[in-house]
Amino acid sequence: LTDTFVDGFWYLDALGAHAAVGVKVFLRQALSGSRYPLIDDKMQPLPDYWTAQIHKRLAGRTVLRASSSTGYLRTYAHCLAGGGGRGVVVLFVNVASRPIT
Repeated sequence: LTDTFVDGFWYLDALGAHAAVGVKVFLRQALSGSRYPLIDDKMQPLPDYWTAQIHKRLAGRTVLRASSSTGYLRTYAHCLAGGGGRGVVVLFVNVASRPIT
């Protein structure tokens, strides 16, 4: 599943949920050669690799409290990485089977 675009939303949800409860480090099972790799056998990055890169570059270590009025819209917020307190990264993940407005 890690070689699909849609898996990136699961991965972002997991990164956000773990950070929200104080988990400081999130490790994947393996870099390559497993069922959930970040790179393929030809050393080409899979979508989850890019998801991890974007999250690492944007989301800082300070996690902010964020919520939604529905349980189907997961909401996460971090101070911007390297932003010196100037900037917030907000992530919304719709886990419903339909659009949420």
